[in-house]
Amino acid sequence: FDARRYGRVRVWGSLGFVVAVVAGGALLQRAGIGLFPLQVCAIYTVLLATSFRLPQGGTDAAPTSAPPPVLPVLRQPAVAWFFASVALTVLGHTALYAFFSLLLDARGYEKSAVGALWAVSVLAEIVFFWFQGHALGRFDAYRWLQWAGLASAARFALTAAAGGSTALLVAAQLLHALTFAAHHAASIVLVSRHFPGALRTRGQALYSVLGYGIPGVLGGLAGGWVAEHHGLDTVFWLAALAGLGGTAAAFEASICDAADTKPASD
Repeated sequence: FDARRYGRVRVWGSLGFVVAVVAGGALLQRAGIGLFPLQVCAIYTVLLATSFRLPQGGTDAAPTSAPPPVLPVLRQPAVAWFFASVALTVLGHTALYAFFSLLLDARGYEKSAVGALWAVSVLAEIVFFWFQGHALGRFDAYRWLQWAGLASAARFALTAAAGGSTALLVAAQLLHALTFAAHHAASIVLVSRHFPGALRTRGQALYSVLGYGIPGVLGGLAGGWVAEHHGLDTVFWLAALAGLGGTAAAFEASICDAADTKPASD
């Protein structure tokens, strides 16, 4: 796994997001929201057609035997803490994905300003992905997870406390380079480290389910209840606490991993 090359590939997902939001938003603004289902179907049709054009792996890539079981890897303390860290940090980001636009609208921001604040965060992640090869080589992936968790706590606390301060919101959105881009890149590095060879595909699937799927569902449901009963600001204060939890879990993962890799004394 080449972390330097991964960032240059992943950056196209960020660019695709920008294009989809800008072009799709302009189209829906003119044609109406009723076009949205057809728009999504068209995008997925193009995606499906493109996937059939991807090159197939060579004969040496074909597995010669069944891959080793994945459960023993999940039982390793370092792996368990790693997934806990990812889940908690992503749980905090559910507030961003599901409720940030609603929070800005409630504070009286125009739709153009909401879009501009989203653009700030996406541009920040694009910059990090493009230069991540140099950044990830300087520090261990666990250290990046810890910094991402701390940055998440600061980001969501700033968002909750910003009120009508656009400057604070811009500063919070710039932290997306750490809270999402650095966090995701470091997570992919650790997935490849803990799930090598034939286990890598399963590791990435578990990363999607345990790291994003379950926290996304729980965060959306719980965040909706909190927003209804305690307000949108409270959702982001709780997201900040989740970021601190992700930081603590990343520290535990780093300690367990160091203990597992330490040579046994005579």
